[in-house]
This record gives sequence, structure tokens and C-alpha cells, in this order.
Amino acid sequence: MKRNISLKISLTIFLISVSINAQITETLASHPTIRDGVHVDDNGDIYTTSGGFVGGVTLGKYDVGSETFDPSFISSVSGPIEVGEKQDGTLVVTNFDNNTVSEVDPITGVSTLIASGLDGPAGLVVDDNDAVYVTNFGSQAPFSGHQIHKISSNGDVTILVDDAVTLNMLQAITINNEGDLIIHSEQKLYKVDPVTGDLTFWVSVGKSIGNMTFREEDNCIYATSPQNHQILKIDENGTVSIFAGSVAGYQDGDLANALFRNPLGIDFSLDENTIYIAEAGYTTSSGRLRQIVLDANLSIVENETASNFMVYPNPTKGIVTFSNFKEVVSSIEVYDISGRLVAKYDSIFDNSTQIDLSDRTLGLYLVKVFSSMGLQTFKIIKK
Repeated sequence: MKRNISLKISLTIFLISVSINAQITETLASHPTIRDGVHVDDNGDIYTTSGGFVGGVTLGKYDVGSETFDPSFISSVSGPIEVGEKQDGTLVVTNFDNNTVSEVDPITGVSTLIASGLDGPAGLVVDDNDAVYVTNFGSQAPFSGHQIHKISSNGDVTILVDDAVTLNMLQAITINNEGDLIIHSEQKLYKVDPVTGDLTFWVSVGKSIGNMTFREEDNCIYATSPQNHQILKIDENGTVSIFAGSVAGYQDGDLANALFRNPLGIDFSLDENTIYIAEAGYTTSSGRLRQIVLDANLSIVENETASNFMVYPNPTKGIVTFSNFKEVVSSIEVYDISGRLVAKYDSIFDNSTQIDLSDRTLGLYLVKVFSSMGLQTFKIIKK
């Protein structure tokens, strides 16, 4: 726990602002083309896919610097399900609607086919040597895809696995820290040798999985379960737990109460502290890009009368949320490091509100909250 500031405001009331780690869910963008896969590139920007089955033809891009979403950043794909990246920054995309895999230059938008004639290509993962592994969902009903293709770094396309008895409707795929491919079929996870294609049962999940990704920090797989509206966590021993979500819904905020509806895509930020989720929602017009910050810095302000609320994220890139008010807040003032008042909010806030520092320079800000319990003061960092 890090103590930020201690301030005496009267003879009887002392305010202390402290920081604690918490897990917070936030919505970054909403758009109908956010349907399926998610990938974070080496710059930290986030790509989304517009999906197969529904005639998607674009890749979206969320720019983390400007906090803006371009739903048609790439328009040279056909029913894109998943997107990955090679060492040189070239994007790799599964095109479900025309049974191909393509490379896409993120600067020019030019798309080049690197595999064709697949059977409903869905999931993909790229290893450290630029080999691409592609799962096949099945291109036509009853959607019984059972193959995994391997596209080597020199462009050779081979069938690594073909098992119609064990595998069905393949999509989710990732690589663990031992170099094994992990795939999902019929609510079970299997390990695949990326060289020989040997298939070994690993663990029964008991739930459907849309996509999954591996987190090196804790050696765990994080996966979306769209039918259960949950995010799952599978540790290195194969123990499955519900990381987030319960019933179908839409709610941001603390992770314990966050709700999701048909989450599909999933990937981590470069520092593995943030999970990005592509949520198909309830209809083809309700897609969302959401994030779960695993170690959010929450400022909690308390005084001796047990008044407290939460402020997050801190540090922030712009929008700061105040929530869990236990008293009436009448105004909020924001001061820069020189003591100059840069923003003031005079409305009456019953439970929560937001302030916007997006147009402010980077640095430290002092926030004063005036409430029925007196003045509460703490620091916010704009990064």
C-alpha cells in the first residue's frame, strides 16, 4: 500500500488518501463491427475483427494514445475471425468467409493471401519463429471442422492435425510457456506438439470457449466463454476458475460485479496488466471493446467519520471515475502542480461522476472534493 498524501483540514477531521490495487472493467469503444478477435500490437494498439458469418470485411483499430477507435482501419479482409502479428509487424488474419488466411500490411492496408482452400479458418496463433497455426471451424453446416493448419515462416502450408473423431468446430488456440499449442474442442483442452502434430488430452473445461490467450506472468490461460458470458482462467495444473462475469449483462466497474454478454476475443496488453475483450453483445449492432485492468491504482479517501469513495484509474490517460459516494458531493476542483485551478464541477453528485483530463498536459494534479463531510484532497497522475 502506498500512501499518497496526508492533510489536516480542521481540528477534528483528518483526511488520508491511499492507493490500493484492484481490478476494474471499463468500456473503450462500442461499434457493430466489434465481433470476434482481438490483438494487441507491439505499439500497444488494439485490433478487432468484424467476424465471419455476418459478412464482416474490416479490421478495427483502437489507438491507445488518442483513445479513438477506427472501425474500418483495414478493409481488405473477408469475414475475419482472428488477427495476430508477425515479428515485423505484419498482421495475419483468418478469413472465414472465403476460407483463406492473409497477411495485411498495417501501414498500406495491402492484403496478401498466404493460404487458401481451408475449412472455415477461425483461430490463429503466431509463434516466435513466425510460424502461423490456424484452427478450422468448418465452412458449412454442420460446421464440423477438425483440422489445424501450419503455415511456416517460408510460406509452406501443411495440415498439422486432422482428427475428425476427437476434434470438432475448432477455434480457440494459444501457445503455452513450454511451446505447446493449446486448442479447444467440445469443452475440452488439448495439447498439440507444434512439430509432430501429436494430440494429447489435457483438461475438461466444462464450458464452451470462444478464444483464449496465454499470460506469461502467472503461466495461466485466460479464455472467453460466450455462451456463459464469462472470462475463464486455467492455471498450469489445468484448474479452471471463473475470473469474471456471471449472468448475461453489461456493467463496468469493479471486477466482482462486472457483467458481459457474449465475450469472444481476448488478448493482453504488452505489460500483461490489462485484458482486452471483444464482446459481440446481444445483436449484430451491439459490439464493444472492453478492458479489465488487473492492478488498477484506486485512490480511496477516508476520514475519521468513515466517509470514503473510489477514484480510478489513477494514473489516468484522461477520464477519471468517482464512485461509491457515501455523502453528497457538491463540487470538485482540479488544480495543476502550480496551484492553478484548471477545472471545476459544480453539480450535485449523488453516487458517481466522471471528470475529463484528456486535454490536460501530463503530470500531477491535485483534486479537491467538497462534500457534506467537508473537504477531501488527493493526487491524480495524468500519464
